[in-house]
Amino acid sequence: MVIGSYIWGIKSGGGSASSLWGGVPENIRWLYAVSMLLSAVGYFLFTLFILFKVDSSIKIWNFSGFNLFYLSYLLILIPSSFWMPLTTAYVGGHSAIIWIAIRVVLFLVAAGSFLLLLSLLNLNPKPSGLFYTSAIAGITVFFLHTFVLDAILWPSFFNK
Repeated sequence: MVIGSYIWGIKSGGGSASSLWGGVPENIRWLYAVSMLLSAVGYFLFTLFILFKVDSSIKIWNFSGFNLFYLSYLLILIPSSFWMPLTTAYVGGHSAIIWIAIRVVLFLVAAGSFLLLLSLLNLNPKPSGLFYTSAIAGITVFFLHTFVLDAILWPSFFNK
């Protein structure tokens, strides 16, 4: 859904690529590029760890770990699929309702990332090793990107 929404956004011509930057200064766009790359690598690391190293009976705060993982991924993926369509709609005509929806979407993704980070940190029994450390590093970078760069910084620069 997320990739499909980006393809749709690009093909719909809802604005130039620069309009989607929304005023983020050119001199810090490199930070976004590096962070997006690291976040994508991190996403695969923590997802592979969850899929192949976490037993389905794992507990997190006395909950089934996989239920929290499912919730986390739903909070990340479903709202993410709405960012591009909402943003292209907003670029086409500044609507307060669409702007609020964009902000909600970005904070839901950050909340899902944070829940996933907390879930991985609180696995019981606690894993160890390089794969676990890589998964923690990956979700940490992913969370920082979704919260700091996407939910906080990007909207503050957006040309409203």
